[in-house]
Amino acid sequence: MTLAAGQREQVYRGLLRRNRGVSLLRLIVPLAGTAIFLLLAAEIYLSSLAGRFGIGQIKVSLENVSIDAPEYAGVMSDGSTYRVTAQGAVANIAHTDIIDMTDAALTVLRKSGTTLEINAAAAQLDTTKRQVIIAGLANVEDSTGTVSRFYNSVFDWSAQTLDSQGPVAVDYADGTKIIAKTMKYDTQAGVWTFSGSTVTLPSTPGAKKP
Repeated sequence: MTLAAGQREQVYRGLLRRNRGVSLLRLIVPLAGTAIFLLLAAEIYLSSLAGRFGIGQIKVSLENVSIDAPEYAGVMSDGSTYRVTAQGAVANIAHTDIIDMTDAALTVLRKSGTTLEINAAAAQLDTTKRQVIIAGLANVEDSTGTVSRFYNSVFDWSAQTLDSQGPVAVDYADGTKIIAKTMKYDTQAGVWTFSGSTVTLPSTPGAKKP
């Protein structure tokens, strides 16, 4: 098929526009990847001003940043230290301060020497609010022997509190058991506050031990 001169001109211009578009994309895509990486690096740097942010391998897409073996650590106002680790994490490019973690663990070492360990299959790390949010089940254990199970919990390391708005079950080392609707734990004062709670004691107060 033979094209007229005007048609050949239109085809030529169309190919020219296409080639310019491809050349532009070849330039934009690497620049976008570089910008995303720089954004993440800036976020990590800003977070590191208040704590320590360690990462493994980084994978960047147009929407998300995947991080292998992330770690975030810092010091509380009373001198206690905390460390947040996970098997993996994903941050949305638009909100890199919110990190979704899998197999997450939070460890708090208080100045007194006691430790608090919180583990969850999934959690969120908010580096701006300085919180760890666990919507599902959190298993908690401290070095005094207390073992707990919480739902819908938020650990705020600025306020040094663990706030659970879901069902709570606590087993103390002395055999005391508490089941409650909600709970708040002040890690600095070591005070547990429960609502809608049922307490089971290993023995009646004042009774003689057999």
